[in-house]
Amino acid sequence: MTTNQLILRQRRLIGAWSLIVALALACTHQALAGERVDARIFAAASLAGVIEQAASAGALEPGRRLRLVHASSGQLARQLMAGAGADLFIAADPRWTRELGTTQTAGDSAPVALFTGSLVLVAPLESTVSFAPVPGAD
Repeated sequence: MTTNQLILRQRRLIGAWSLIVALALACTHQALAGERVDARIFAAASLAGVIEQAASAGALEPGRRLRLVHASSGQLARQLMAGAGADLFIAADPRWTRELGTTQTAGDSAPVALFTGSLVLVAPLESTVSFAPVPGAD
């Protein structure tokens, strides 16, 4: 991937996160434990860097407060099923969004695929470790 492609990809991610944050802020004004919070977002821990980057790139309006809660998709989904409140749930594993849909935790909203990714295996040239993809694991 060239440098220009990486920059374009990064800009698209920031743009997507800006849209997500804007939608979350437009949909809710929730206060938590006396703290002024405009939106509470549950997001997979693997997305923490992207979310923080979007926030620091100015995706948030001045004066807006976003409360980010990072953990595994499963932990966050179980918290939501137990009654925890979040304005947006961003999972790294689509199985958890389906699980939330079957328990009616998500209300009438349907999951939306925002990003897709690939797992990459990197090893030193002298490594003797071998790897074979698992059939049907895509």
